[in-house]
Amino acid sequence: MIGAHRQYREGRFEISHLFAGVSESAGPLALVGVVYLLLALGIAIVAGLLFAAVFASIGSSMDLSTMDPNDFDIFLANPIVLLPVLVAMLLGVPLAMAMFFAPSLVALDQVPVLKALGLSFSGCLKNIMPFLIYGLVAIVLVILGSLPLMLGLLVVVPVLTIAIYTAYRDIFYG
Repeated sequence: MIGAHRQYREGRFEISHLFAGVSESAGPLALVGVVYLLLALGIAIVAGLLFAAVFASIGSSMDLSTMDPNDFDIFLANPIVLLPVLVAMLLGVPLAMAMFFAPSLVALDQVPVLKALGLSFSGCLKNIMPFLIYGLVAIVLVILGSLPLMLGLLVVVPVLTIAIYTAYRDIFYG
């Protein structure tokens, strides 16, 4: 992002721009990572506890001692098994929205971490349909880029990064 920003501003790109985040704003960017890690860990714990509760409730209603190990499909056929996945998605999507532009806001505009998370979330929320389309196209491009021995990702990842930077410029400078 810093490289894309500098190329937009100065018209040139250097390899050193790829590592500029580490040298220029390492502390705030690390804090963004720590906040993300803690929130993602909290979501994983909630989902894990829900999985344990769901499997305990399903297991208590069945006699597991007489059940054939090949009949594990009975567990998966119960729709309540999807509850932890849905809760994790319900919590994970807003976290992803808050993290989408936060590193860029911190590194490029020196926005404080918590404010950057809020701005990123509101920017994504205001543009939810374009981001849905971007996400679907990105998934397809990453899958296609992964097919030829992952070499296609050498093209796909920079293109997606430039697309994110363009969205960042449009939303926050637009």
